[in-house]
Amino acid sequence: MQQSPILAKKDPQLSLLEHTQHVLTAGKALLEPDAELPPEVRKILDEFLEPLIIWHDLGKVQPAFQRKMQEKPLFFSPCGDVRAEVPHSVFSLLWMNPAEVSDLAQKLYPGDIEKARQVLYAIVAYHHWRGSIQEEAAGLGHIEHFLEEIESVSAQAAMESCLKAEMGAFARYIGWNEEVARGLMGGVALYRYAPPPYLNEWLPQRLGIADPLVKKWVILAGALLRCDHYASAVEGGLSASLSEPLQPPLSDERVRDFLTSKSSHAWQIAEAPSYRGKNTILIAPTGMGKTEFAFLWATPGRLFFSLPLRAAVHQTYERAKALFGDDKVALLHGDAALYLHEKGLEETSAIESHALARHLAHAAVICTGDQLFPYAMRPPGYERIYFSLLTGNLIIDEVQAYDPRAAALIVKLIEDIHTLGGRFLLMTATLPLFICRELRSIDSGLSIIDKYASLPKDRFRHRVALIRYAISAGKRKKEKSSEKKKAFLSDDVIQCILKKAKEPPAHVEKRKYSRILVVLNTVAHAQDVYERLKALSGEDVEVALLHSLFTQEDRREKEEHLRKRWALHADYTQERPEIWVATQVVEAALDIDADVLFTELAPADALVQRMGRVLRRFRADDPHLPNPDAPNVFICVSENEPFVSGAGKIYDEELLLLTVRWLVEGKKLVKPNRKNDSQVPSDEESKGKPAAKKARQKDSGWKALIEQIHLAKDEDCRPATTWELSEPDKCRWVRRVYYALPADSAYLQRFYETLNAARAGIVAEHREEAQRVFRQMVQVEIVPESLWEDFIRRVEGFLKTGATGKGAFLRWQQEVAARCFVSIPFYLLKQRTSVAKELYARKFDLYMRLPKAIVEVLRRTYIGYGFSYDEEVGLKRTHDTPQGLGFDFDEVIL
Repeated sequence: MQQSPILAKKDPQLSLLEHTQHVLTAGKALLEPDAELPPEVRKILDEFLEPLIIWHDLGKVQPAFQRKMQEKPLFFSPCGDVRAEVPHSVFSLLWMNPAEVSDLAQKLYPGDIEKARQVLYAIVAYHHWRGSIQEEAAGLGHIEHFLEEIESVSAQAAMESCLKAEMGAFARYIGWNEEVARGLMGGVALYRYAPPPYLNEWLPQRLGIADPLVKKWVILAGALLRCDHYASAVEGGLSASLSEPLQPPLSDERVRDFLTSKSSHAWQIAEAPSYRGKNTILIAPTGMGKTEFAFLWATPGRLFFSLPLRAAVHQTYERAKALFGDDKVALLHGDAALYLHEKGLEETSAIESHALARHLAHAAVICTGDQLFPYAMRPPGYERIYFSLLTGNLIIDEVQAYDPRAAALIVKLIEDIHTLGGRFLLMTATLPLFICRELRSIDSGLSIIDKYASLPKDRFRHRVALIRYAISAGKRKKEKSSEKKKAFLSDDVIQCILKKAKEPPAHVEKRKYSRILVVLNTVAHAQDVYERLKALSGEDVEVALLHSLFTQEDRREKEEHLRKRWALHADYTQERPEIWVATQVVEAALDIDADVLFTELAPADALVQRMGRVLRRFRADDPHLPNPDAPNVFICVSENEPFVSGAGKIYDEELLLLTVRWLVEGKKLVKPNRKNDSQVPSDEESKGKPAAKKARQKDSGWKALIEQIHLAKDEDCRPATTWELSEPDKCRWVRRVYYALPADSAYLQRFYETLNAARAGIVAEHREEAQRVFRQMVQVEIVPESLWEDFIRRVEGFLKTGATGKGAFLRWQQEVAARCFVSIPFYLLKQRTSVAKELYARKFDLYMRLPKAIVEVLRRTYIGYGFSYDEEVGLKRTHDTPQGLGFDFDEVIL
């Protein structure tokens, strides 16, 4: 009688042999020449990947698992009547033929065969990590009882016979590990045989494993996860080929053609070939063409391109598609499928494209930083991301936009990828020296391209003025004395903004009125300034607001509106003055061109990014830069404490102080002994402390410093002192500020505490925890109280569509979530009632009709009690919000 196949999958039903062959097909594709893996990585896979794939799912032979796979479960199994069950990956370990394991361990790491054997066991046992495996590893699970039951019914021989018959040519890899089985039955915890790669409680076991062996462990575990997940996705209906887990490398031909069409002397074409295959830092001003350089640096080959903000990701994605083709480029972030659908891709195709992007199979993956860098904290499954990054070139753009803890994780991930043999390109307009020092310590052969060095020092786009203002008595709606002071712009500055908007722009003959960009540090400040500008300007001036506390749909519409009007070479007739009030969302995310900038004081690197939105029509290397006579950048500081909104919460006060001092004291903040003023640190700087002892002493002299700044007394805003800032000046500004930052400053402490913890082996227990550290907050969705009725109407409309399956979730995102949800930091939400709970209590019929996946989302979505929503100003606290409810908008920065 022919044996029934051992099943590995239920829907669709697949045998263990079929699934194993599918994973092997994906694994063999990784060894194809165009996979472009580092030679050492290719050698490791060639020797060890096949047996690991064969072993990884053998534990599915257990009778309880087979009963779950069958449409009509049999009471008795040909593999024995065992009712207990353990995670299949843990049981797979016991079928790894001990002789084969010993041979492989000898090859894997001859210096310590026992540790090498433990690593092989761990790769198989933990490839499908979940909570029950954690218990088994600690000796708190069911494996002891399970093995005793196998022995009591003599099922081991039957299972071995079934496995060898099923696996055929691979039977030699199968054999019962009696030694390990006896140990587990005797109470020895699983971690003694297979140290878990995750969780801090097993850090001592991991620390005993030599670094070269850990490197092979990560590579092999990552390759196994990569092949297994991809094969399972294709088996589940993903429209992709098993033999193509990686698309062929990209060509550089179209990038070269594009650059040649723009200029016959494109610097990217001349310089990029010299840096291919080398770890590189590119420091260049906004508008210099860093993105095209990155494409040439990475091609021919694959690339992973990360940016901090979704708007910037979308722009880069569209540019990459235009150069490489739609089918070669993937978009990866939380709402990528919705973006693709809104751009015209049909529903099914958008879902398929996003699903394939999550497997990192495309030749180019354009993503937000949170899709990659939290894995530096090594949560379960991090090996898959690390291995995938070895199959291409990692590009990191706008690193200055991340906070110090996130920057530390970026540095740690770069360090890990370099250790494994991968390559990286870090691009930025402003790079703090302490990050440059860390990267040089990781790779002593690091290449640094400083485009500032070749730029003229006597030509500039930006003339800067510092202005201080006093908050009028009784202003801010007669704030109670118990409330905190807020450094909101004075009426004098508001009048100055309106006056500048009505003036004709310099260097533009076609327009009668100026485009004014106002950037504030907090949402509360931005909303306040917007409302006051609207009230004073009436219909004569168009005023708009952009920040993070809008629904996804409203924010998208605002960004599109701004981009169409203020984009370079936009075909748009401006009929009246225009003012856009925004937060940091415009620093690196939007390719726009303003005439004048009013900005709150921020650290030097943030200010440089904000200036990059002004006179963007002139490239930094343009020999005909305008050298404006009047200031077109106004940096505003309150003469009352706390001087700027969000000081101490959002930006380190020492950074703010040093930023102002560099200007006020005549660009002579620090005079370190060095040979040149380039962004690149000398060897002495790289090895030394951040600054001289004198410069490190904490300076609390805000008052004395601010008294030297021009006081805005009327609408003219004509400071007596202004500063011409060439591009090299901006570079020195950022460099000197961070160079002078005290070593014990809160900013640097946050960076080094995170970096040192990651280097010490401290890991995140799950991906969400890693995300919290990276983002410094857990973002949650809320439905503002004022949108509740609209939310109910939209839920009813969604249910009437009858959408099911994968398409239902996309439609939900488009028709409900994008229009009613606002994303906020979780820790700032005081009263936490989930939308699911409220629906269950008030709209039970709707609750019961919603798909389970959407109910799960609503359990993590909250009612924004005490908050109203307006499509012009976004989320706001209502005046009758009880004390303690809601959150402080001065802590919301974007």
